[in-house]
Amino acid sequence: MGQMVSNSVDAELLDPAMDLVYELLRIFLPRPPVSAAASFSAHSSSPGGGSEDRLSALPDEILRNVISRLPAKAPALALRAARSPGPFPLRPPHPQLHGRAPRRARALAPPPRRQGIFCLPSAKRLYLGAWRFPNTAALPRGTAFPHLLELSLGCMALEDRDLDFILARSPVLESFVLYSSQKAVNFSIISRSLRCVQLCMCIVRDISVVNAPRLERLFLWEMIPRPCRHKVRTRVKIDHAPNLCLVGYLVPGVHTLEIGDTIIKASPRTIVPTVKTLALMVHFEVRNEAKMIPSFLRCFPNTETLHIKSEETDQPAGKLNQKFWKETSGIDCVQSHIREMVFHEYRGERSELAFLKFMLENALVLQKMIIIFVNGSLSSGNNAAAKLMNGISSVKKASEKCRVVLLESSLSRGSSPWDYQAASNLAVADPFYWCY
Repeated sequence: MGQMVSNSVDAELLDPAMDLVYELLRIFLPRPPVSAAASFSAHSSSPGGGSEDRLSALPDEILRNVISRLPAKAPALALRAARSPGPFPLRPPHPQLHGRAPRRARALAPPPRRQGIFCLPSAKRLYLGAWRFPNTAALPRGTAFPHLLELSLGCMALEDRDLDFILARSPVLESFVLYSSQKAVNFSIISRSLRCVQLCMCIVRDISVVNAPRLERLFLWEMIPRPCRHKVRTRVKIDHAPNLCLVGYLVPGVHTLEIGDTIIKASPRTIVPTVKTLALMVHFEVRNEAKMIPSFLRCFPNTETLHIKSEETDQPAGKLNQKFWKETSGIDCVQSHIREMVFHEYRGERSELAFLKFMLENALVLQKMIIIFVNGSLSSGNNAAAKLMNGISSVKKASEKCRVVLLESSLSRGSSPWDYQAASNLAVADPFYWCY
């Protein structure tokens, strides 16, 4: 993008790309901590009725704190802060981040000073977007974020070494989010403090949880663009994460799951027994992907809540029938632990129905099965709910206590429902419930 601007490419040609970046940043940026309707002004009692600039008299540290708490739609005050003296002056807000600026202004907005972020050792929460990460190899040896708790990167251009640098120099970092990277990266998680990692809408070829003793949540959302999924594979390798309890969305056929040194073959050495909530994204119309579901489930034998998101595909390649599921057995989590299953984006395909029947017939402790239809299904008048209930009416439930609940998704097709802020909030027990 920057190269296109530097080569004087007409701004009109950049509009689609800039609009995409703008939308990603809108999703990525945190919610304002105060009301957008709040006002901030200094009134003067001078006889002339003019206003006195009292803000500039504030110490830089206080002024920066005030600016950081303002809603994004207060650029005037940010401009005032940018002119104030101090060792770390704030820069004016960028049009991409603060409202809809004119098209050419949005396209040609200058980037922020990249080295400046490393002069903020007291920062606890840091959000960076639409930016190229500086060359970390050239930074002073003592550069670090000793107090950083949350770091979120959006639309970033960065290298593998930059990710390694961030984790190594952030000794108390608990939450890390990479939301849309501008190039493919590999990510090795080595951190004694991280509790939550999210990789959203970015291409990561290799994710290795090498040593993360406090890691509780590993979220992967739309990591590979759908048109590229048949070409790109991601290895997800889990070595040492003794507190990992939530994992998803894993995508059979896209993610190659590796536990230790073995690829998805269940044995005492190739399982993650701590995971209680698991989410899979499945193309039920692609036989070779759907048939991998049992292998993935066997790697997480103590799963108590299972989320399955059914994905459409433009290239169907066979479907699994009821015979395959009848011949499937020996899945510990299905037989002994899954108490709740949520099936997202149900469309009424035979392969989807076959899987639901399998779960009802084999999940001995299942208490609730929530089936969420795609948006518009229940209100379209095609009796989608009646067809489903008729399809499972002959099933002999393994658990007599199981209740089947039918809902309809509020999300339009093609929308991105992931709420990364809810996922980072450890008080939210199961963020996957936010996906409908």
